[in-house]
Amino acid sequence: MENYADNNAFAPVFTSKVTGTVFYGLKDITQLSTARTVAQAAQGIFADGAVSRPLLTEIAQQIIKEANSNNLVNVAVWANNLLYRCTYPVDEDVALRASACAVFIDGEDPKESTAADIAKKVDLMKRDDEAYAFFLAMGLRLVPAYKAFEGENFQTYFQRKRNALQALTPVR
Repeated sequence: MENYADNNAFAPVFTSKVTGTVFYGLKDITQLSTARTVAQAAQGIFADGAVSRPLLTEIAQQIIKEANSNNLVNVAVWANNLLYRCTYPVDEDVALRASACAVFIDGEDPKESTAADIAKKVDLMKRDDEAYAFFLAMGLRLVPAYKAFEGENFQTYFQRKRNALQALTPVR
């Protein structure tokens, strides 16, 4: 198990005041292992999933069901749900997971990237508002689909997104 404080290839990038966790990054990011690079690139696939084929299929099935029931109000609601997903494509968990692939905490294998390690780091990031903001911004820079959103006020963005999704989801 690695102790990053004693490894000259790493430098602290964030220390959580809430959890006490120190997140480290490679001084030379080009040395990121293949496993971590692949895991990070996979987040780009998830980022594009804001309107994935399964989601489109589910929404289309709901629209057809509601149209067949002559419930035009819910047809409009589901269509607006689809439009919403095109309007608000950023998923915070994708951005946080992208960051988690690029940072290390003591005890992690620097060559590997496991789902458990990523989930643990994302959980630690979410426990601390400052860590959350820091790693969300980092993730936005790491996920190509999100680069257009850099610099936006994401607290406002995500609140609008949550409110819009709630309003556009029919009660089942």
